[in-house]
Amino acid sequence: MQTGDVDSLEFNYVIRKLREYCYQQGFIEAGVQHRRSILAACEDPETISEYNHGGQVWPLPQTGQMQLELEMLKRSKVPGFFTLTYSYRNEPNPIPNRHDLTFPMFEFELHGGIEDLIRFEAGLLRYLGFNIPEQLKVFDPSQSNTEHTANRGDWDDIAAFLG
Repeated sequence: MQTGDVDSLEFNYVIRKLREYCYQQGFIEAGVQHRRSILAACEDPETISEYNHGGQVWPLPQTGQMQLELEMLKRSKVPGFFTLTYSYRNEPNPIPNRHDLTFPMFEFELHGGIEDLIRFEAGLLRYLGFNIPEQLKVFDPSQSNTEHTANRGDWDDIAAFLG
């Protein structure tokens, strides 16, 4: 399998589970990928590619986050929105197994604060079969950073721990 390939059976299984969970939470699926926007980029402007459409130059989308936030503002009674998007990243120096230049993303936005987000994400992880405790330890930035930082070599251990 080439870098960036997504197995269709695995993709279908995971996306179906993500959609089911979001629907159970009362979320609405929003189609936002088709909207042309200058607010569709992520953190590194050097990775933006452009396309010409209708005589105008637009950035290739990297995220649907701002469009989901717009949906939240337009329909404040909906608990949340989600979408399936495709991200296009023109990484100047891609690192193998770290950077894919195009990839699908499942994105969501919900009302509330950080506690609501933690509750939603923990519930999602439980729904997907991860063993997540009911009481989660929340990061405290006033504590030593080394306590909350994993070395690159620790990620395999973390993944194994999470199952």
